[in-house]
Formats: sequence, C-alpha cells, structure tokens
Amino acid sequence: MVTITISGTPGSGKSTIGQLLNKKLGINYIYSGEIFRETAKKYKMSLEEFGRYCEKNIEIDKELDEKQLNILKNGNVILEGRLAGWIAKKNNINALKVMIQLT
Repeated sequence: MVTITISGTPGSGKSTIGQLLNKKLGINYIYSGEIFRETAKKYKMSLEEFGRYCEKNIEIDKELDEKQLNILKNGNVILEGRLAGWIAKKNNINALKVMIQLT
C-alpha cells in the first residue's frame, strides 16, 4: 500500500506531479480542490460564496481536514493539497510527503 501527499504553493506543479504519479503507479489521485468544490455544492454555494463562508466558520476547515484525513487513513492514494502532508504528519499516517516550492 502506498500513500503519497503532495503539498506546495499555488502553481508549483502539484497537480501535474500527482497526475503523472497516478499514471505511473496506477493508484487513485485526489485533488483537495475537488473536495472543496464538492463541499461548496453540499452547502449550495458558489466557490466565491463558500470561500467567504469558510473564512468566518472554522467548522468548515475541520470538516475539510476530516475528509482529507479519512482519505489518507484508507491509504493507497495520492492526495494533493496544501495541507495534505501536514494532516498526514499530525495524525501519524505513514506517507511519502512531497513538498514543492518554487524558488
């Protein structure tokens, strides 16, 4: 079982690397932005509205983190997101943690 997290700044290539690893390793690739979009739909809000709502409601951050945590606990996944590696580390999940930083 392989669990990989890919974190980094916007535009650093996280999604590209995640997709390449998905093709090479054949394991599920999940983009945390999609989790955000799905949750916005659940709350029947546009992304812009939901973003503003999240800024004022910390329980949403907890809900999004919990969704990522559950994905990581199931393993055999590539999870791409700014906090994915931190969530794995904080919860003692054995994962290869990749951090991409543009210089």
